This record gives sequence, structure tokens and C-alpha cells, in this order.
Amino acid sequence: MQSRNPESGVALIIALIVMAMLSIIIVGVYYAVMGEQKIAVSNRDNSISFYAAEGGLEQLSAGLAQLFEAVASPTPTQINNLATPGYTPPGVSYTTFTIGCPNAPCTAPLPSVTGVIPGTTALAGLQGVITQFTLTVVANGASNSQAKLVRQVQEVAVPVFEFGIF
Repeated sequence: MQSRNPESGVALIIALIVMAMLSIIIVGVYYAVMGEQKIAVSNRDNSISFYAAEGGLEQLSAGLAQLFEAVASPTPTQINNLATPGYTPPGVSYTTFTIGCPNAPCTAPLPSVTGVIPGTTALAGLQGVITQFTLTVVANGASNSQAKLVRQVQEVAVPVFEFGIF
């Protein structure tokens, strides 16, 4: 009669258990890496949308400032003509790109109020004519990312005779 070795097959079972554990670890690492990759892509798309919206907002601000430097009393048409994107980054579209007045859209005459100029600028505390504007940009990027930025700005006109007093 032949004797059986009581340890036969144990090494195979241990090897299979180790392989199963390694397979589970590899699958877990794969899903973790894929999840992080999706988060990184989403973050990139959100950043592109945000910076596109910020660039559009800066374009509107600069255009408005240049218009008021060149024209003392621009018409609503001149102001509304500034609301056209100059540059659109690849993969981004603008759904909103506007310059609005308190009673949007801007109509003639521009809604202005007379009062004390607020803030800490050189003109703060003087009487002036204040015209409020709301700049709004909504940029849509890839993967359904969207950024909306709104900026409140004001154009201030100070009568010349106030400078004579100082």
C-alpha cells in the first residue's frame, strides 16, 4: 500500500489564494486610478470654463473703460456693441456675454444717479454722476462644465467745478 503525503495540494491552494488577493488589489488600484483620472479631467474642464469666463469678464471691463475714455456719454448701442466675445477658447462657448444696466437692457438715456462717490479711490467723497453696469459672462466647456461670473462696475463723472474747489 502506498502512503499519501498529507501536504499534497496545499501549495496549490495557497498559490490560488495569493493570486486571488493580488487580483483583487490590482482591480482596486485600477478603479482608484480611473476615478482619479475622471476627477482630474473634470477639474481641468471646470478650470477652462472658469478662466474663459474670467477672460470674457476682463474683456467687457476693458472695453467699457476704453469706451468711456473715448466718449463722455456713449449711447446704449455703443455699450451693447461691446458685448461680443473677441476670443473664444477651443471647446468653450459663451451662452451669456452681456453688459446690463440696473434696468436691463440698457436704454437711452443711461440710468444714472447723482450722489457721493463711494470707495477709497481718489474721487471718493466727491459729488458725481454714477452709472451702474452689470457685466455677466457664462462660459460652457467640455463635459457639461459651466462658469458664471458677474461683476458690478460703475462709471463716475465728476463735474469740473468740483476740482476748482480743491
